[in-house]
Amino acid sequence: MTVGNEPTGTAYVRGYPVDVRDGQGRGIIFEVPTYAMTVSGTDAKGNAVSKTFTVLRYGVYNNKNGPSVVGTNSGTYNLTWGNYLGGAVLGCFFCTG
Repeated sequence: MTVGNEPTGTAYVRGYPVDVRDGQGRGIIFEVPTYAMTVSGTDAKGNAVSKTFTVLRYGVYNNKNGPSVVGTNSGTYNLTWGNYLGGAVLGCFFCTG
């Protein structure tokens, strides 16, 4: 899969895993750019296939040290199926690369 480096639009996110609050205790919503991500591979017959999605590369991580922007670089990544990570049974794809 390939994640682009040119913004394609915007989306709105909250802090994770805990909302970021203003001085009045109201949750703050953050605007972040969206990007194109293309997933390519082959189907069961060996034909090349690809699909492009709109994705978020950045979010707001909020912990005891306060909120910070976290994200992923543009580039090419591999998808790997995983069932186990640090004691948790996940059954999901991991991005590596």
